[in-house]
Amino acid sequence: MSVIFLHHLHKSVRQLFQSDFLIRIIQRTGRPVWCFVYINERVIRHYQLMGSYEFSLTKDWGLSTSVFTRFTEVTPMQVDLNAMLNFNHDLCFGLTYRPKAAWAAMFGWKFEGYSLWYSYEMNTGVSKALGFSSHEFTLGYTIKAPRGFRQKTLTQKRGLLTL
Repeated sequence: MSVIFLHHLHKSVRQLFQSDFLIRIIQRTGRPVWCFVYINERVIRHYQLMGSYEFSLTKDWGLSTSVFTRFTEVTPMQVDLNAMLNFNHDLCFGLTYRPKAAWAAMFGWKFEGYSLWYSYEMNTGVSKALGFSSHEFTLGYTIKAPRGFRQKTLTQKRGLLTL
């Protein structure tokens, strides 16, 4: 049991610090022996950034827009542009555009903490050779905040006025 734990622990440390060595535990005559083996294998870090804003169109309708960016050290930056139309925060219809790569349409329904989503993505770029389209179903549950817990926005924390 401890050997398995140490094996996973050293893998995590290697990924976190991007180190170039591997710690191996070898069992010999019932006693663990530590070996340091030099390797040059790195796990590539992924960087992601997201921003969003919600517009109130009417009492019942809202529009959520967002931009999602991701990249690594060895791949070009990829950007997703999203727009989601909300009705009473229960029904949602949305579109996603990934330039030179894909289009997606989605539909979602929220009810008493649960959410059910369907999305359809159509590849338009180089990834089209991997498959023309995909379907995705998602079932989610939102855990309610503890009683008395109040979430503040960044502007409320700083004491700034909001529109």
